Amino acid sequence: MGRAGGTTINLFMVASPLHYFCARIIAERFCRDEACHLFFIRDFLSKAVSREGWDSVTYLPWPRFYPKGGIFGKICRTRENLDIVAGKCPDAGFIRLHAPVIGTEAVNYHINFLRHSFPEARFTVRLIPDGLLNRCRHPMGRVKEFGQVFKKVRRLVYPSLNYYFFKGDRTGSDDPIVDRIYVLPDIPHEYQPSKIVELPSFYSESVQSTEDGDLKNALVLSQPLSSMGYLSDHEVASIAYGIHQFLDEAGIEDIHFKRHPRDPRGDFFLPDYHEIEPEKPLEDYVVDHPYDIIIGFSSTGLVTAKMILGGHCRVVSYGLNVSKEKGSEQRKKFERMLTEIGVEVVAHNAGKILETF
Repeated sequence: MGRAGGTTINLFMVASPLHYFCARIIAERFCRDEACHLFFIRDFLSKAVSREGWDSVTYLPWPRFYPKGGIFGKICRTRENLDIVAGKCPDAGFIRLHAPVIGTEAVNYHINFLRHSFPEARFTVRLIPDGLLNRCRHPMGRVKEFGQVFKKVRRLVYPSLNYYFFKGDRTGSDDPIVDRIYVLPDIPHEYQPSKIVELPSFYSESVQSTEDGDLKNALVLSQPLSSMGYLSDHEVASIAYGIHQFLDEAGIEDIHFKRHPRDPRGDFFLPDYHEIEPEKPLEDYVVDHPYDIIIGFSSTGLVTAKMILGGHCRVVSYGLNVSKEKGSEQRKKFERMLTEIGVEVVAHNAGKILETF
């Protein structure tokens, strides 16, 4: 990565493990020998973020969720954040702001503030992958576009809070200030081809694809389904045995289990599973520890895993037909989305499971 004092400054703002994972890949492969500064805006990322390879790593509290004290706490936090980020750009000749979207106030105010603070520097925004948000465009519409006027009003009292107006897609992908959009490999999108840069495969050539049929290991992802009342204890147990049978029929012998942070009960866990507690984000872990199958119910981890791993791993959503939204349009839409990105949707047959166990 870069070295301090370089004329090109890369600023990365991340709010999720996927953002961080992609930011690291972008910095390593597209910003070599340039200064790269990472800002994470949600406190839970502190355990996931590594300082290795970055010129600096800074916690930049999201003003909406972590305001300072007082009735103007959010505004004070925003102004403080603007100064912190600008402090990383001395003598900059080219500033690139990397973020998943430009609409959120945690990111947007930095655009005009940096342009005003460094008028001689060239400035662009580059969008980093944000999972399912990138599958299609999300036009704001005239009402939301007009709503930006109210965010601009703050400038009358606080000149540094100069909101950047934009139109079209709410990520900012249509705006001229966005010169590049990074996308995950093989994931469909609706962005302008001229702006697209597909991230390289996260797998090295030495990693075996599952296409040869030599299945060996699997990872089961839990969710707080019973504790949150989405499924009964009986339904969770039945699905757990169904997952076990599915993996057994697929020739899997070594089964790992990853507990959801908000799932103390460990839905879908069975005694012959090996529970893992990786110190790194799931996105990093599954790349460094290849699995033949990753399976769960409706965990967002399934979507993330498929987007990152592509054809190198079978990703399976098991038992959605048991959902309380059974037959609903919402569930059908979710199933279509899973299928479109390559996640297998497997129905649960409770009768068959009872006959087996």
